[in-house]
Amino acid sequence: MLAYSGACVLVVLIGADIAKSLIDGHSYPEHRPVPLTLPLLMLRVVLTALLGCFYSFLVFLGLGPFTPFVLWPVILAICLFIAWRNLDLWYEQGAEFEKELKEEETVRNIVPLNVYDTPAELRPMELSRRHK
Repeated sequence: MLAYSGACVLVVLIGADIAKSLIDGHSYPEHRPVPLTLPLLMLRVVLTALLGCFYSFLVFLGLGPFTPFVLWPVILAICLFIAWRNLDLWYEQGAEFEKELKEEETVRNIVPLNVYDTPAELRPMELSRRHK
């Protein structure tokens, strides 16, 4: 009886967290969501599935072996929603970090190397003769 009560409390808490994340606006409102291309969407779905399965496995272990398997699809669906939201937050935090990094480079006058420029010692001799 105690395990079922704990499971019900856990389901209510997870449901409240999902409802809060759906109602609450994004934490970083200045970043507009980038339109997902098909490869990026597929990667995000795969990462969501892996992370959601891991979350649901941990929840299932936490509830114990006597949990009825009827709860498994519900737990899996809730954990998949949580994993999708976590991936969204990680993307937003990465975009915020990238913005701060660019601002710091501007403040310190650090010019990042352009990997497409060929160094002078690797240029063909014809190019160096033309510039003389």
